[in-house]
Amino acid sequence: TWNAADASVDTRSAVLPSSGQLTLGTTADSGILLQAPDDVPGTPDTGAAILTFDAPAWLEGDYNNDGIFEDPSGTATFGLNRGHERLIYREEVR
Repeated sequence: TWNAADASVDTRSAVLPSSGQLTLGTTADSGILLQAPDDVPGTPDTGAAILTFDAPAWLEGDYNNDGIFEDPSGTATFGLNRGHERLIYREEVR
């Protein structure tokens, strides 16, 4: 089982409450959800956030090769992908 309360984000985003069960490498729901940055209302929300998950010891690793095991992390990006040139219309749902 996992809980979004075990996740943290380093910048203008926020982790939304969620939890679930990991089965066969996937969850039945959306997983950990982040709130998109909203610095200036009405403008495109862009930026990046580093999400870190407080994982069990068996999932920790020396990911940055400094000799110390740490929790896994990943980068979430908002509004930085222009998308495919042949795409005519895309709607962002909030």
